[in-house]
Parts: sequence; C-alpha cells; structure tokens
Amino acid sequence: MLPRLSELRLKAAPVRVGTQPQKTKRVIEPSSIKQFSDRLAGTDLWMRVVEVMAEEEPCDERIQTLCKSRGMPWSGRCEDGTLYEHLNVHLGFYGSFTTHDDAQAWYVARKRADPNYAKVVLYNATGDRTKNDLARLEVFTAQQHFEDVCADRRLYKSLLGMVKRQEDEGREVATDLAMMYRSVVRHMVNPFDAPHVSAHAKFIVGNDPNALEFIPGSPILLHRYNNWDLTMRPDDPRLLDAKGKVFLKFSPIVDYPEIATIAVKLNGRALQHVPGSFHPKMAMQLGSPCEGFDEIVMAAVEQDGMALGRVPGSQPDPREYGSPGPMLRFDDEGIGELPITPLQNYVEVAKVAAKNTYRAIKYVKGSIDIYDGNQFYAPIDGYYEIAEAFVRKDGHALRWVPGSLDEKTLDDESATMGKQWPIDGYNDLVKLAFETDTFVIRYVPDAIMELEDVQKAYKEEKVKEEERRATRREARYARARAAAGTPGPPLPMG
Repeated sequence: MLPRLSELRLKAAPVRVGTQPQKTKRVIEPSSIKQFSDRLAGTDLWMRVVEVMAEEEPCDERIQTLCKSRGMPWSGRCEDGTLYEHLNVHLGFYGSFTTHDDAQAWYVARKRADPNYAKVVLYNATGDRTKNDLARLEVFTAQQHFEDVCADRRLYKSLLGMVKRQEDEGREVATDLAMMYRSVVRHMVNPFDAPHVSAHAKFIVGNDPNALEFIPGSPILLHRYNNWDLTMRPDDPRLLDAKGKVFLKFSPIVDYPEIATIAVKLNGRALQHVPGSFHPKMAMQLGSPCEGFDEIVMAAVEQDGMALGRVPGSQPDPREYGSPGPMLRFDDEGIGELPITPLQNYVEVAKVAAKNTYRAIKYVKGSIDIYDGNQFYAPIDGYYEIAEAFVRKDGHALRWVPGSLDEKTLDDESATMGKQWPIDGYNDLVKLAFETDTFVIRYVPDAIMELEDVQKAYKEEKVKEEERRATRREARYARARAAAGTPGPPLPMG
C-alpha cells in the first residue's frame, strides 16, 4: 500500500527574534523522513511518492530537502542525478525528450545557432549571467535544469502576486510592472519549440488564464504584442491604426489545445485568445479553428455562458453596430473575404451556455437588440430549441427573442413592426417565461396577451407566484419571532 504523504510531518522553520516577519516555511522533520524511508525500504514505491510530491508543487524545496538526507533509498539517485532526470521527464520539463542528454543537446544547438538565446530568465543585475553561457549549457546537470525551471516559476509567481495585489486594491497596474510581467511570460514560453515551454505554459495559464493571449499559437493584437497599449498615448495615430485591426499569430507550442483547455476551464472568456474564436465587436473570426477547438469551446461555455459570444456562428454584439455588416475570417495573410467557419454543434453549445447565464442569448443569430428591436440576422436553424433552453433558465431571456417588445417600443408596438423575422412557437416561449417571472409580461405584445391560452397561463403563474411570496413572507416572520422569543399564532383546534 502506498504510504500517505501526510506521514511526512511538517513543522515551521524557526524565526529569529528581531528579524522581519516572514511567511512560514514548511520543513520536513528528519525523524519523519527516517520513518518514511523504513516503510519504503526495498521497494520502488518511494519514486512514486516523490512523483506525487512533485506533481503537487515541484518548486517548494521538498524534493531538495529529501535529497539532502543520507542513507535513504533515494540518496544514490539524488547524487547521480537520475532522480532529477526522472522528474524532469515526468513533469514535462524536457518536453518530448526522454533523456537529459537529448534535451541538453537541443539547448546547446540553439545557443550555437543564436548566441543571444537565454534559457533562464535573469531579471536583475545580481542574477548569475553565466547560467545562459554556452559553456554552462554544455555541462549543466539534470538537477540544474530542474532548478532553472523552478527559478523561472518563482520569479513569475512573485510578479503575478504584485499584479494581483494592485488589481485587488482597485488600482491600475503600474506600467513598468505590467511590461515586466508580460516580458517574463514571453520569455518563459519562447522559443515555442524549447523543451520546457509547454510545461511553463500550462503553469502560467493555470495561474492566470488570460495570459493565454501571450502563448505562442494564440492570435494577438499588434498593439498588445508590442506593448503600445502601455507605452503610447491613447490618441497616438499608430495605436489607433493598429488597435483592434491587426493580429499576429506565431507557431503554436506543442500541447496548445491542452494549454487552451486549462485556461478556459478557469475562465471561459479566455476563449477569445484561441485560434478560430469569433470577435463579436469586430465581426471577425480569428483564423481557422485549432486542433481540438470543439472541445475547447464546450469547456469554455460550461465555465462561463457569455463565452458563447466568442463562438463562430454567433452574431456580432448588436450594440457595436448600427446595421448588419459582413463577417470575415482573418488568416495569416490578412483580412480577406473568407467565410466564417461556424461550429457544427452550435445548437448544443448554446444550450450548454444557457445553463449558467440567460444573457448569452443575445449572441445567438436571430436575437434582437433589446434597446431598439433591431434584428440583423434571420434566426438560425434550431433557434427555438436554443431560446427554449435560455427562457427555461430565466424568463427574462424572452427580451432577446424576436417578437418581444424592446425598450424603445414598449409604449408604441407599431414601431417594431417589420423590423424582425418572427419565430414559430413564440407564444409557448411566453408561457414558459411566465413560469420564472410574470414580470416579463412587460415585453409581450398586447396581441399575444389577448390570446386565451396565454392569458390563462399568466393568471395561473400569477397565483403561484403570490403563493410563493406568501410562503417566503411567513418564513421570514417565523424566523423573526423565533429570534425575538415571541410565540406564533395558536394552532387551530380539532
């Protein structure tokens, strides 16, 4: 049976009186290591234990602490470097390479081809500049590679912590800090084919999903790539010319689909950085869909239904357009007259989006602008099925369904006439909407409300609504009486 990691007892490192308070550092007790060693003697289970520890957090120095112990089952493999080589392979620090020698050969060849190549991020004057020298790369060990990866990660986490603190305080992130953060991210994931970059990319988006924007393989706006959004005045002609118009795309990192999936599972709207996604404010698809795009999209809308606005097949944000415009697909040669590639299972994806937010219905082709009633596109096949899912989630989704009144025409229904393609089954959606909130009657035309079955449904739901309110009201009174120690009304006799 595999020993539990909890058996490795941890204690706080001693703090000297008079020093600045520091975060508590976990230290493994030597007696705990000895007991653990005895349990594992004569087996290879200890290697699996070390793997699990490294998977949890490879850079918290527990591995190095274990390797400092003498006479343990793993001591020999620590000393000859095979333990670190095994972990580098297991954690993906060598990428597709399976030996230290093969990975090292890649770094040496790269440095010879590009003398400016830097394997390790050195972001201060006191950093060891020799870490990126060819002489060092020709002889660096598996342990040193492990430590190089961890050094980059610790620098990244430090910068990310500073960025998040400023954001949490409601401050705009300082320009120098924002540029430093982006620079470190770019360094850690470039060049795209370096052995360690895939592991770095997964680590980065696992901590900051929006950093997917800077991962090779994601389309990125020119002004963001060059930091013009941080260094130029908002009215600079170069910024205005490039902003929202020119995208760059670089060769993708190996495992890009997996990296993107990690990001969208944490923040569905990170879908905007994935090749093949749709830009609702620009009416543009950002390149052809990448490998695994359908699965990435589904993960995104499961996390955040509003990610539906980034799914090809959706309509542009109606608030950004005064009239329907052409929807184009961006490719590596520029914006051309390329048709958008809609998602084949769009209906199913939209129904999943409906499960966590009703407002995403505005992105479904055929939905109206709730402010002026404009409908730029005819309802897509399956619109009713999608609308039913959204209205079932929240009756207020009815506001975006063609046939409903918009804000400007609530008092003048004739103003909407001729502006929309009606859909079959609108009356049924109205009755379904009443089940969640009868207030949506405000958006239902009088001609529909005059229908006998719609009137009946409204009245029935109004009664149920009043009963629910009475029940909630009585429950509040009961809680108040209980808190005050006041008895309720006497129970009926008989």
